[in-house]
Amino acid sequence: MEIFNKITNKISDWNAVQTEKKINTNRDKGTCPDCSGRGFFITNAYIDPTCPSCNGTGSFSDWAETTQQQFE
Repeated sequence: MEIFNKITNKISDWNAVQTEKKINTNRDKGTCPDCSGRGFFITNAYIDPTCPSCNGTGSFSDWAETTQQQFE
């Protein structure tokens, strides 16, 4: 069981690092990390007309305000 926990922790740590990189990249660009600044989502099944994270603006500042995260 210990090996399973170690693997799970490594995957979790890797995922956290990747998420932080994505957020930092989008902060530098000024775009919403969830919709990449488009303001909407496109999937294979449908188009969501408004990104709920940035309220459709595609702006990083609106994303940060909506998700209540503070970045310096």
